Amino acid sequence: MDAVKRVWAGEAGLAKTYWVYGILGSLPWLIALYLMPQESYASVAVLFAFLAYSLVVNAGVWHAASSYSGPVTWAVLAKVVSVLGIVLAVVMLFIHSVLLIGSNL
Repeated sequence: MDAVKRVWAGEAGLAKTYWVYGILGSLPWLIALYLMPQESYASVAVLFAFLAYSLVVNAGVWHAASSYSGPVTWAVLAKVVSVLGIVLAVVMLFIHSVLLIGSNL
């Protein structure tokens, strides 16, 4: 749980939070979602878990960007990407939920 707090607070640094937790850490979630049937309850459960993970990581990217001492461009781009990451995760959840509801009608 301490690692989650560190990531959320941006204490892991911008590069590590973005590349390790954001990019590499998202791959297993995305692979699992790709391999699961989209209309299954399990895929929605995994998507909810991924949404929670994405929220923590993207908040961490935002916080790390706020304390980043390098070029301002990287901090601004990181904040833009963190907002887009949360929006994308919510859209994926909505699409999967619609597919699940539509398949049960």
